[in-house]
Amino acid sequence: MAQPGRTTLLMLSGGIDSTYALHRLLTRTDDRVLAHHVHIVNEEGRHAVESERCRAIVGWCQENLRDFAYSETRLDHRGLAFFGYDMVAIGFEAGLVAHSHFLTDGRMPDRWTVGTCLEEGHNEARFRHVEACVAANCWPESPPPFFLPPLIPKRDELLAIPRPLQDFAWTCRRPVMTDAGPRECGSCKTCRLMAAVRASL
Repeated sequence: MAQPGRTTLLMLSGGIDSTYALHRLLTRTDDRVLAHHVHIVNEEGRHAVESERCRAIVGWCQENLRDFAYSETRLDHRGLAFFGYDMVAIGFEAGLVAHSHFLTDGRMPDRWTVGTCLEEGHNEARFRHVEACVAANCWPESPPPFFLPPLIPKRDELLAIPRPLQDFAWTCRRPVMTDAGPRECGSCKTCRLMAAVRASL
């Protein structure tokens, strides 16, 4: 178990990876958890369903596991030919949240993380820019270090979380809006990965 008093910031997307990361932090550590969701508004149109699912995930975990802090911010990149890399935007907002914690709590979070799985990996070349964004918003204070839990296959992540969290998590990058609500597009990269995962269960 982690030492009491450690504070971990988790950037929560509402997908399987970050839901697994939240569940792992709440059940395997004593960390004071700060979960933060960024509404990334762009032409993919997934921000509304992601935020709805994040709130459901957070509510279930607070009720059934233990309490933790949750916050949200919003970035609107609609109308741009290039709307950026999600992880770079996430890094910028992680720095903002960390610095806000410093101003209200008197210290930076001890570490920060995101959700990812073995199949999607961790892009070290891009992550240098992510860390620069975190540092920019923490300046003149030192940014919290990033840590990456052991990467496991998405199938194993899915099986490790309770069924309600499996059902709440949203994975499609380009949801199709219907009268019955959003449905997965079935063709984006994450939909293809999830199709393989579900076929293996």
